Amino acid sequence: MRNFEERDGRLVPTYDPALAHNLAAVDVSRPIPDLWPQFDALAGVPLMLIRGVNTDLLSSETVTAMRERRPDLHVMEVPGQGHAPLLMEDDIIARVGQFAALCDRLRAANPPEPGRRPPQTT
Repeated sequence: MRNFEERDGRLVPTYDPALAHNLAAVDVSRPIPDLWPQFDALAGVPLMLIRGVNTDLLSSETVTAMRERRPDLHVMEVPGQGHAPLLMEDDIIARVGQFAALCDRLRAANPPEPGRRPPQTT
């Protein structure tokens, strides 16, 4: 994982340090909300999950549950990385490109009617 890089002889973060301010408002004593309804609302939409194998934010058990709910879910696990994976290796970039091409083919095969939402693809 690359959290810092050298610039002008100094280490600087490769992420926005202001992101930590958002966590200040999180009340860890409150239960985490159930997000399955939001996930289920994506039914019919091509969906790809990219997970860094070393992440502690998205467990492999949750990925298994997501696959059970969405057998068509495209899952790519990036070895040696946490959250969020950098997606810098050629093979990883190629897999994302393949998924994007699949989405293009699905949309071309099922164009939305004028004034209507795109159709469900599952």
